[in-house]
Amino acid sequence: MYWILKDIATHLHSIGVGKLNSNLFIGDLPNSPIDAIGIYSSPGTLEQVVTKPAFQILIRKKSGSGFASAARLADYIFHVLDDKWDVLQTNKGRITASSTSGTNYRDDAGNWVFSLNFQAITVVTTLSMVTTHL
Repeated sequence: MYWILKDIATHLHSIGVGKLNSNLFIGDLPNSPIDAIGIYSSPGTLEQVVTKPAFQILIRKKSGSGFASAARLADYIFHVLDDKWDVLQTNKGRITASSTSGTNYRDDAGNWVFSLNFQAITVVTTLSMVTTHL
């Protein structure tokens, strides 16, 4: 699962959304900086030949005028990731949104936290080898 989170973080960094371990984090949303993005794994599904690992992106912005900024960033991230085939580099696949963006909660300091949920759809391949003895 880590490779998906890393690919998402790398993609968001490459389009100017954040800088990894500065204000863009994998599996974490530390108290500082306040304006930050956390990318987390969440339960996905496994079908016969398709895996659908899921991930969540949390966007935190300052209280007050941060609501509009967080909403715009959430909408932007939704549009640059939903229904995309060119984001995952380690294992190719398609990203689809599981929900639209929206306010998830306000943290203890009153900062806005928006949530986006996605699935990465990848094909499971099994390499079988036939061994013959000569």
